[in-house]
Amino acid sequence: MLSIIQNIPNVKTYPLTYVFEHMKLQHKPNTLWLEFGVASGTTINYISQFTKEKVYGFDSFEGLPEKWRDGFDKGAFDRNGDLPPVNRNVELIKGWFNETLLTFIQTKNEKVSFIHMDADLYSSTKYIFDVLKDYIDTECIVVFDELVNYPGFDGDKGELKAFYEFITENKVDYEWIGMNGTPTGMSGYDHENVAVIIHSVN
Repeated sequence: MLSIIQNIPNVKTYPLTYVFEHMKLQHKPNTLWLEFGVASGTTINYISQFTKEKVYGFDSFEGLPEKWRDGFDKGAFDRNGDLPPVNRNVELIKGWFNETLLTFIQTKNEKVSFIHMDADLYSSTKYIFDVLKDYIDTECIVVFDELVNYPGFDGDKGELKAFYEFITENKVDYEWIGMNGTPTGMSGYDHENVAVIIHSVN
């Protein structure tokens, strides 16, 4: 699993900022921009500034459904179900991913061209990729919020394992965009985020 992260470029800045302010990502017509893990809404409000279309955010607003890692037990990030204030072109989908995502994507029946993956957990991230694999657009950009550089990132609880299984269980042509720093041996949230472009899924 660790072999896939050895050649991630160092873009020396927050990958989400790099995607929108350096790569100048544009919203392709008739495609979806999605965020998984909204919390206080800071990131989805930032993303929504770069499109006139809707950005959809998924969250239970009741915290993690299970323990992720030390310091992040079941219920971490709980907002007692309260939705955060968001920009006018943001729509929040309240509920657990496994209760909301499948119906949403089948109803929309559109390709997904951007994902901000802040689901934290392996189980949640795995579910998202399983549901969306047939809806991922060519050249879809995914920004992971916590992929590497935290205690246990290379174990069985995080986003990395879910992405590894996604690319090995499907014919995925992907390319790392980059991260701030290197994929191992660094500490701090600034070095956990990684952006990738998915050229195709077959």
